[in-house]
Amino acid sequence: MNRYGGKLIYETRDDYGIVEVVDRPKIRALHFGTSTEQSSMYIEQPFALEMEYIRTMALGALFRPQAKKALCLGMGGGALPKFLWKYLPESQVTVLELSPAVIDVAHRFFHVPHDSRMSVISADAIQYLRSHRDQEDDLIFVDLYVSGGIAPAVAEPDFFARCDDRLLPGGILVWNMWRSTDKDVLERCLRNLCDAFGRNMLTLPNKESSNFVLLVFKEPIQPLTRKRIDKEAKHFKDLSQVDFPLLLQDLDYFKGYGYLYQDL
Repeated sequence: MNRYGGKLIYETRDDYGIVEVVDRPKIRALHFGTSTEQSSMYIEQPFALEMEYIRTMALGALFRPQAKKALCLGMGGGALPKFLWKYLPESQVTVLELSPAVIDVAHRFFHVPHDSRMSVISADAIQYLRSHRDQEDDLIFVDLYVSGGIAPAVAEPDFFARCDDRLLPGGILVWNMWRSTDKDVLERCLRNLCDAFGRNMLTLPNKESSNFVLLVFKEPIQPLTRKRIDKEAKHFKDLSQVDFPLLLQDLDYFKGYGYLYQDL
């Protein structure tokens, strides 16, 4: 059956909605009942990062390459958790995903590994964060969306405060944000973010989509130089073939909020 310009190879649903897997030439994509791609993968290169915003989110690893624990809030097809699992070999990766159907599809169709270093938990993100508040994680990646937009958990007043609880000193939160998010909701989320973390942020726009990514740093902030970041970018490019040096050219402060690393 044709769907969204490709061949529908699997469809299911659970209490959280429709989950569809669609193949096009060279690409496999995840959809939630609409034409919007929630995740995608090169069929012949399942660990490569096909979507630009995921490549941009992965930049967070450059700032914390020694990470021992990474927490991913939201799974989709698992492109980012797979990247962290493969290229941060000393790191334990925990993934929270509300939908059991999405978890099943990610394992069956998107090569998310069953491995001792990859824990995938079916749980509501905000409930999990409220009940697991010990500082454990070096990196937290927030990519929580439903078919209609931003997941309600992110707009909860204490969401980013609970993320701060989880992060170790000097840790980094990476948040994928849709520009199309309702303005009032977006501003409320940003206020909550600043209340929790201050204004230690960098922004990375996406040229291929309506997303931009915030890198948010928990104090005490680790010493950084542009030379060191460029070195890490080249190292991760050699490992993964993702052009991180090119992505870094768009590094900027978040106007009106961020001021961090103005001398980078």
